Parts: sequence; C-alpha cells; structure tokens
Amino acid sequence: MDSSQTPEPVEGAELVEAPREGTLAWLALQQHELVMGRELPACHRIPDGASFRSDAERGGRCALVRSDGSVCGAVATRRYGVCLVHCGGGASDLAEMSRQGAAKLARLRIRRELLGVGPRTAGNPRALARLAAAERAEELAAALLAPIGARGLGPLEQQRAAVAVLDATFPLQAATLEVEVPADAEGVGSMGWAEMQSLAAKLLGT
Repeated sequence: MDSSQTPEPVEGAELVEAPREGTLAWLALQQHELVMGRELPACHRIPDGASFRSDAERGGRCALVRSDGSVCGAVATRRYGVCLVHCGGGASDLAEMSRQGAAKLARLRIRRELLGVGPRTAGNPRALARLAAAERAEELAAALLAPIGARGLGPLEQQRAAVAVLDATFPLQAATLEVEVPADAEGVGSMGWAEMQSLAAKLLGT
C-alpha cells in the first residue's frame, strides 16, 4: 500500500471529542498529585496555608479550609471532595471568576436583607427556606399557576385553582376598628365639631 494514500476510515469507528477544558472529564485526564492526603489534579487551586476538613465534617461541601479559618461553601465534586474550582476546573479567567463570585455574594446579601435573614436567624430553617424559595421564585410561580391550564380539569376544578392562586397572591385582609361613641343622644349632642370630625374620619378609615 502506498504510504501517501489516506487510509480509509474503519467502519463502526467513532470520533471521540476531547472533553471541554475545565470540566470533570477534562480534570480526570490531567496529571494528579497528593495534596495533604487528597489526590487532586496537578492544576488544582489549593491556596498556600490551606487545610482540609474531614468528609464527616464537610458533608457535601468543599473540604477546603482557608488559612484564615474560613471554609469554602461550594458543592464538592464526588471524586475529589473539593469543589470544581479548587480542583483546577471551571473557567480559566480567574479575574472574571472572582468578579462573578463577588457579584453573587452581593446579590445574596441584598436578598438576605430584603427577607430579614440576619446573623441571628441564619440557622432558622424557615429563614433558609425563604432564601431557597426566593432563588426559585419563577419555578414556584409556574407551579402555582400550572393547575389553571391543566388538561382534564372541569370548570369547577379550574375555578377552585384560580381561587387558590388569588388567595396566595392577593389574600383578603381584615382590619379591626374600635370607635368610642356616646351611649345616648345627650352625649352625642354634647360633642363638639372637632370631635365629630374625628369620629367621622375613624368610621371612613381616612
């Protein structure tokens, strides 16, 4: 066979696309090394002076503990026990990653302030649920409205679904008003003009 000829493709052979840089599949192909007892890709981003939490301590979060004692709260990769970024994955532009991280923290801080979640309520399950619900507000709204357009519902069921949506989004509000008025005609006649105006304003809710 002439070596200058291009070999014909083998039937059944498939071209395997190289994994995208920064993904877990790409990290698996990189050279690995031991970092404080953990096998990580050699391109890892473990900062100097850092340490690792044990698997029991970290739960499903990144094991990294920075030199100042703060911990990384990102979700850990199952293989390494460290988040994708500290493994050396993710975007290659570290400056852009830092900017996006700072912007996300700012949005989270504003959301916490709007929802009234402060340091004293950070461990409150209801407060955490409010934060999680705010993150998925569009999904919750879509789920709330879904029954209205569901197939197979009769007019009565659709009406009930619509009422449930109204109750959740525009709830009726009740107010209690206490007004002191004279018990007899003599008492009413003794009221001055200013007192009568004040009573009328209370009754009208102005």
